[in-house]
Amino acid sequence: LPTSIITGASEKTTLVDADKFLIADSADSNAFKHVQKSNLPSGSLNLINSYSSSSQIANVSFDNVFSSTYRNYMVLGDMTTETSGATIEMRYRNGGSDEGGNYYNQYLTRYKTDTDDRYKHRTSSVNSFRSGTGFNNNTTNVSFSFKMIFFNPNNGSTWSKMYLTSVFVDNDGFSGQLNGMLTFSAASAHDGFKIFPSANNFYNARIRIYGLSDS
Repeated sequence: LPTSIITGASEKTTLVDADKFLIADSADSNAFKHVQKSNLPSGSLNLINSYSSSSQIANVSFDNVFSSTYRNYMVLGDMTTETSGATIEMRYRNGGSDEGGNYYNQYLTRYKTDTDDRYKHRTSSVNSFRSGTGFNNNTTNVSFSFKMIFFNPNNGSTWSKMYLTSVFVDNDGFSGQLNGMLTFSAASAHDGFKIFPSANNFYNARIRIYGLSDS
């Protein structure tokens, strides 16, 4: 076959599962065969949605990012609070609305570079997940950089859970790590979440959401 069959064809930039690739099958005397995109390995991280803003925003909300397609999800992000000392909170969303109610239970531990002491932040039966730490509002420092793992958030028959790992700069300018867990103590099929500061706005925010393949 001449190479112009490929180089002379028009380009397609977005693949779908039914698209086909021509291969030489080494297990069958290099006979020509096709493979569909749906048969190719996709890796364990599957980008679902993302958000990036360098201007002031009141919150970052995502709807319809949790579904039955994936059981577990990873969220990576960073943001800076407009107000020094403001904390950061999170609520699940469902059907375009926040899921309030006193179902949020958490336990966080915090270590900072200015002390050997460990700080513990524990709340139960409140209406949001709360960092419990006041952050720095210098955009060069970046208030809060984090990874959240959501376990089975779209299952309406079980309690959903989340684990947070993060690095922050507090309102005194000291760096630290904040790690811990969240349990939502009611069965609800969450389809998204919202992150917001306890006061005023975020200066900026960047978030990426990945579905985690089971295989």
